Amino acid sequence: MAKSTLVFTSDTESNIKELFPSKVKHITIIPFHEVLFSVDYFYPLIQQYDEIILSQHILNRDHFLQGNASHFSEMFIYFIYYLSSIQNKQFFIWKEDEKSIVPYSNNGIIRVDSNKRKPRYLRSEKTITSIQKYNLPRTSYNHLAKTYMEAYFSWLPTFFRGIIVKESFPYYSFHFRPIKYPLLVFKFNKTIHHSSITELKIIGGILKKKGKSSVRNNGRFLFVVSPNKRELYTAIIHFCPALPWSIYRMSQSLLHRFVMYCFKRYIEKEIQSPS
Repeated sequence: MAKSTLVFTSDTESNIKELFPSKVKHITIIPFHEVLFSVDYFYPLIQQYDEIILSQHILNRDHFLQGNASHFSEMFIYFIYYLSSIQNKQFFIWKEDEKSIVPYSNNGIIRVDSNKRKPRYLRSEKTITSIQKYNLPRTSYNHLAKTYMEAYFSWLPTFFRGIIVKESFPYYSFHFRPIKYPLLVFKFNKTIHHSSITELKIIGGILKKKGKSSVRNNGRFLFVVSPNKRELYTAIIHFCPALPWSIYRMSQSLLHRFVMYCFKRYIEKEIQSPS
């Protein structure tokens, strides 16, 4: 019986079927502009197939990408690899430049050159992705992704004296002392249990645009550890800000970038491995 294959690719790569002339009928191609970066989207989708193929050059569908596009691609590949391995699916990388598809090994280190192709926007409201990559010290190689999430929530009030972090698992929220309502509210995603992935859903707060639209409720805060345990990726993805777009770009966006840069320095220098 032929294996079913799921391919995540870009708009310009639909000719991938030519690489599988014997089983074209068993291939499903999903362009990057149609996917939502979340466990809830990918996990049940991957479950339906035997093989997963992911293009090495990944397009982000949000309107604004803060950070390095290569780092986003690397994190995406690790993310899909983990979700595939949990379900014992075969996982392959399509190397576009070489026009070849190769199995991915968990010992492999992904390095992706930034691509300049722009995503195809399908959303009527503007959303953002902010991506960071950290080189972890040797003392941190055994940490779980959740450890870094907890470190972030513990560190933030020490960095911003006016910020209070409230936790009532699976909920977390940021508060600013003079303001009654939370700035952001997160919910820990318990769909899967994997040591290298922690996903928080952004479910509320005055900085998040309100409404029942799916676009406004797809925001995620991710912590992903590379398979070699030497790198950490953090990302806000599909976030729909409440502030007007131009004001957001000149205020909240820049503040978030600065905060994550300082957290990066903290992680790379201060965090210690558990005893």
